[in-house]
Amino acid sequence: MVAGQPYAFSIENRHPIQQTEFWGTDAKCGAGLELLWSGPQSRETIACWVFTPTAAYTHVLMVWKGGGQHFGVTLCPQGTCG
Repeated sequence: MVAGQPYAFSIENRHPIQQTEFWGTDAKCGAGLELLWSGPQSRETIACWVFTPTAAYTHVLMVWKGGGQHFGVTLCPQGTCG
């Protein structure tokens, strides 16, 4: 990801997750360096989150709290998944 450029995550979920966080990092399973988005997960079948990182990252960590299950995950440049 490039600093200052908007991105969106689109995720198919079948069981709502109570809280979702996305962290920018520079390694697979690395430490979260920047909290990109945090909040309750939508109850929609396909949810979309939009964020703009302040630094460049090679990886994104998704953290969820509470029960839940997700399936298809898509990272979309330009802040929209169409």
